Amino acid sequence: MIRKKLIMIGMLIGIMGTALGFSVETKAQGNVIELQPNQDSDVTLTEPEERTDTEGVIQEYSFTMPANSYVSFDVTMTNHVYDHDYTGLNSDSLRVKVVSNYKEYEDESYSPKDGTVSTNYYQFKKGTKITVTVSMINGYCGPVGTYSYRVRTVVVKPKNFDVEPNDTKAKANMIKLNKTMSGLVTAGDVDYWVFKAPKTGKYKVKAVVTRAKRERQSTKVSTYRNGKQLYYLYLKTGDGWNDVSNGYVTLKKGKTLIIKLDGESYQAGSFYKLKVSKK
Repeated sequence: MIRKKLIMIGMLIGIMGTALGFSVETKAQGNVIELQPNQDSDVTLTEPEERTDTEGVIQEYSFTMPANSYVSFDVTMTNHVYDHDYTGLNSDSLRVKVVSNYKEYEDESYSPKDGTVSTNYYQFKKGTKITVTVSMINGYCGPVGTYSYRVRTVVVKPKNFDVEPNDTKAKANMIKLNKTMSGLVTAGDVDYWVFKAPKTGKYKVKAVVTRAKRERQSTKVSTYRNGKQLYYLYLKTGDGWNDVSNGYVTLKKGKTLIIKLDGESYQAGSFYKLKVSKK
C-alpha cells in the first residue's frame, strides 16, 4: 500500500511539473527516451564500476517525425564527474549517431569543450522514427565517472516548403507560376517538383541554395520535359539564383516541367528555393 502511494505521489509531481512549465531531470541508464519537438531532455548516466572498452554507457533517444517539418538535434554535455571526485569537461570525445529506417545517416565525434553541437538537418514523412544515440569515448578502459547530457529537438515547420514523400515523379510537389517554393535535401534524398503550364508560352526555372550545414557542398538541380533532361547544374551556397532550364522553355497549356534536386551521398543538408517565371 505504501509503495502504491509513493508511485502515485511521483506521478502527480511529474504531471504538476509539466503543467507549471518547469523541467524535471530524467535519470536514465540505457532506457530509450522519447523526445518531443522543441523540448530539452536532461539525462545523467553513471558508468559501471568495471568495463573493458573505451566507449561509455550509450543513451538512446527516439523521435517521431511530425508533418511538414524538418528537424535537427542539439547535444550538450553539461557536466562530467571523474570517479565522483573531479568535475569538468575534458578532451574525451562526445559521440552522436543518427539512424532512421535502419539506415545510418550520421556518426560523428565531438569535443565536449565545443559546448552545444548540432546534428545535420533531417526531413522525413510524418510518423517516421528517428533514433539518436549519445555516448562518451575515452582513451583508456575502466570507470570514467558520471555524465550529464542535454538533448534538444529543433523542429521547424516552414511555409511554402516541400512535403515528404516527394522522392518520385508520381509524388512530386506542385509549384505554381511566380510563386517561390523552398525545400531541403539531405544525404541520398531526392526532391521532385512539377510545374503545369497555365497557358501556352515560354517558361524559365530558377534555383538557389540558400543555406547548407556544410558550406559549399553541392546540390544537383535538373529539369525535364517529356521525360527527357533539358539541363542540370550543381549549385552551392553563395552562387545566387541560377537558370536551371537553360533559357525559356516552350510549353503548351497543361504540359509540365519536372524539377529534380539530388542530395549527394555526403550531403549534410542543403536548403533551396525554386521559382518559375513566364516570358
